[in-house]
Amino acid sequence: MARNYYVSGKPFGTATYAVVETTLLYPENRLQRSLEPDFSRLYLMAFWLKLNTNLRQIITNELPKLGGSWITAFFLVGLLVGFRNLALTRLRYFLLGCVLVLTLSQALGRTQLSEESPDINSENLLVLLAPLVLVYGVSLFYLLLEQMRLPFPELRYIVIGIFSLVACLPMVFIFLPPKTIPVAYPPTIRPPSRPSPAG
Repeated sequence: MARNYYVSGKPFGTATYAVVETTLLYPENRLQRSLEPDFSRLYLMAFWLKLNTNLRQIITNELPKLGGSWITAFFLVGLLVGFRNLALTRLRYFLLGCVLVLTLSQALGRTQLSEESPDINSENLLVLLAPLVLVYGVSLFYLLLEQMRLPFPELRYIVIGIFSLVACLPMVFIFLPPKTIPVAYPPTIRPPSRPSPAG
């Protein structure tokens, strides 16, 4: 940040302007296309409206899909369960703090890029928490598994195997047919070459 401030006068370089993008003053890509942007007309309500609009979308759409799997439900329920393990308790508070900070950062830093590619983009900061969300969700699964009374001990491994298989089902279905065409935009498809009339 010190180097960025020394070079450009902004602590995060051009990413500092992401907070101003897609506000009422600079909608869509207008800030990127302006040669000399005028920030004297900025007011606090513009940031509040951007935060409110984007928070609604993050809370209703992106937070439920936080881990990219149904194990996210285990994570959300696990937040309500008191663990005796001190490491899991600390992980809970760390995750809650990260979710809060990254949600606010993602809501204020959202630009037109998120509108053009809503699922996969560089502005999706919550995806950074996916590994920890999965670890925390699996810890709740093992806590519930220890409290289950199974008829024979080997059934424990069968339950763990079924849980792992169901957790991997989204990835398994990606590789099953029908295959999707990995082309983002049709003009990139080259037409088949025709033989020249000269032969």
